Amino acid sequence: MAPLTAWAASKAALVTIAESVDPVNDKSAALCGDADRTICAVRGIAEGDVLVTLREGAYLNGTTWLAELQRTAKEDADRLQQEIETTQPSPTVLTVLALLNEKSKGEASAFHGYLQQLPSRVAVPMTWTAESRALLKDTAASPIVDFELVQSLFQRYLSPLAASFSELWPASVASLTEFIWAYSVISSRAFAINDRQEPTLLPVIDMANHDPTDSNAIIQRTPEGNYTLSATRAIASDEAVTISYGELSNAQLLCRYGFVLPTTVPTDSILITSTAVRTVYAHVSAGGSVESALQELEKQAHATTTTDSPPTKRRKLFEPSPADSDDTLVFALHGNPAEAFGISDTLLSFVFANNLSAELLYDVLSVLLQHKDKQYSELLAELVKSDGSDEARGLVQALVTHERQVSRRVLVGIMTLEEDSDDEEEFNGDEEGENEEEDDEE
Repeated sequence: MAPLTAWAASKAALVTIAESVDPVNDKSAALCGDADRTICAVRGIAEGDVLVTLREGAYLNGTTWLAELQRTAKEDADRLQQEIETTQPSPTVLTVLALLNEKSKGEASAFHGYLQQLPSRVAVPMTWTAESRALLKDTAASPIVDFELVQSLFQRYLSPLAASFSELWPASVASLTEFIWAYSVISSRAFAINDRQEPTLLPVIDMANHDPTDSNAIIQRTPEGNYTLSATRAIASDEAVTISYGELSNAQLLCRYGFVLPTTVPTDSILITSTAVRTVYAHVSAGGSVESALQELEKQAHATTTTDSPPTKRRKLFEPSPADSDDTLVFALHGNPAEAFGISDTLLSFVFANNLSAELLYDVLSVLLQHKDKQYSELLAELVKSDGSDEARGLVQALVTHERQVSRRVLVGIMTLEEDSDDEEEFNGDEEGENEEEDDEE
């Protein structure tokens, strides 16, 4: 019996698993980069069937962990509560601390069987080497890698807490390596349900993988405080039970969950910076050539060689994205022509606020997109030389392939928009000329 199955059986009063599913099926879940285990139907399931129910005591987050600590070790809990009120860790950090404490207990943990089922490593970029992370610097994943954020959170929270509460976080779980592991587990497996900001680990339920287009189940929180996994449509026997992680791009999926889908999704985008926009505008406005603008962009690209950004500018899981604290803005372009490829009010506002010519915008973007295509192509040429055994390089290759496809789609779309604009101007000019001729005849 798998550790997770044995754990669920030992918690029968708290965990209910329908007989229609196998929670640790070895059916490949390669779509999500996980060929290990997944929850799977063993017979036909009807829409609305509840597949898994977790009651309080069978799921883990910072709040439930503190409540249990208050019950079992009140003195430690009271001292810790004072520290928490002073340092104000986020709900994410609290759940990370809870997970590490449970791991330190070994077989004595109420979640031991579940912990045994957790991966020893999650392939999110924060766990990669610095060399592998650097490969992401020109991608949409670059601003959301989270490595330096996690380092700063370790130094701010776990390191001092472990020194004061060694009985809760002994040396075996008090290292940066362990903190990164726990943070990556929370990133990839915890859920914030019903607009709750607190991420919660949901054993068994978290075996359901992501399907961006045809998921068949949903996670809900009941008024009683239970968590359920229910079918949203009929599920065939031997079909994997899947949920939607949300309308996430491949860059977000990589940084949060450690996988890249085999195809692009509508939310995939490419990033351009305000610095690059200004650079190209300066060349184009002065009558410079496309080649000179591309050369200047190359100089800027070589001056930036890392994806590790200051922690104050990093995205925190389950928290609003902070505003950038410097003068560099990032604009996202995507492949949806119905939304003008992401040439949004933000980008146009930047152009107007900096007294840049809106008439030159398409020309500027065309240069920037040619530069992006060159970056992607050069990186792909380097990546295909690898032997395929490096998981990180394989994930970067998949992401870059998708982003290059989006970049080319946007470039073609912008060229079409520019041609349509020129045709409209020519038509309006011809119409004005005809009106003038009519006036002369009169």
